[in-house]
Amino acid sequence: MITGTQITALRWLAHHGGDGLFDRTHGNTVLAAGEISPVMRATWNGLVAAGLVERYGPKMRRVRLTEAGRKAAS
Repeated sequence: MITGTQITALRWLAHHGGDGLFDRTHGNTVLAAGEISPVMRATWNGLVAAGLVERYGPKMRRVRLTEAGRKAAS
């Protein structure tokens, strides 16, 4: 079951291009389109576990919406 906070995170990422990166200088949360996400890292980890976002890239620091994540965000 997806939580309200997870839906907020998915919608935020969708409105910021659907792609971001984990930024250590801002509490290790997601940075996308020059803005810091309003949710904490644990929320993103839950979304990864649910298959709604995926981590990729060198050191797995980048995150993007999956197709399932895009559907859940809308």
